[in-house]
Amino acid sequence: MKVFDAVEPVTQGEHEHPADMLLCPECQPGEWIVETESGSQYLLDSRVLAEVSSSLLGPRTGECLLCYVHRMLTDHGCDCRLRFATHYRDVRAPRATALERRLQRVGGFCDCEIFLNVYELLLPLAPGDLDEDEAEAERARPDPMPTCPGLRAGSTRPCALWRRQLRW
Repeated sequence: MKVFDAVEPVTQGEHEHPADMLLCPECQPGEWIVETESGSQYLLDSRVLAEVSSSLLGPRTGECLLCYVHRMLTDHGCDCRLRFATHYRDVRAPRATALERRLQRVGGFCDCEIFLNVYELLLPLAPGDLDEDEAEAERARPDPMPTCPGLRAGSTRPCALWRRQLRW
């Protein structure tokens, strides 16, 4: 996907800009001037940015909370917050106001801790296929990740790919 498909080029001498990307007071509100490495400038509407970022960072249709957070962590890593979990909640399940408390109560204080302390991937492995250590490594990083079977809209429950970790 090319970000600049829906924007019009702006000639370099039309505006003076001290930074590569900034809100231009001479442009309409919500329009940004973007300068590429080659020096070309483009007028980019904030609606285009929102659409592109939503398609890259938003939950897929029917995707469960855990599959979404796992996909985002794989692509973007953890920042020691429940950033992706709360984004999922805000977009897909805004009525789930206790999500953070629920995750923290069982050890999920940030996105990566959801998988370290709370949930694990449940993959069907035939008995004897792998020893215990290999099976654990395969559950942690399957390649490719199975497709999320999905859940109803508004749910923060995990899909059938996940189970609560057994603690002793």
